[in-house]
Amino acid sequence: MATKFRVLGAGVWGLAFSDYLLNLGHSVEIFRRDTSLEAESIQQLGLKNVTPNHVKSLEDLNNQKPDNATNIIAVNSKGFSDLLNNYENYFGRLTKLISLTKGIDHQSGKYF
Repeated sequence: MATKFRVLGAGVWGLAFSDYLLNLGHSVEIFRRDTSLEAESIQQLGLKNVTPNHVKSLEDLNNQKPDNATNIIAVNSKGFSDLLNNYENYFGRLTKLISLTKGIDHQSGKYF
């Protein structure tokens, strides 16, 4: 059964994870700051399933409805709190959230 995923803040790690989910037959929306994802970049990263059509601007995140999509934060530890703070309207409406972030929060110094 296919699941809908939203990968938020996708750099190389988020794109690779998105590619894996797409390979399994899931629906994936990728939200990132830089929406330019050229076919050449996709090839260089070895992505087989991600296309520029999967990529949306993070600026549109607050306008998304918190539907049945599984939301995955895929940013570095510094970007984690920035993402949550900048898109508080969106995250405030969610009941579940998955994080691929590891490490220590740059603001509090605490482990995630």
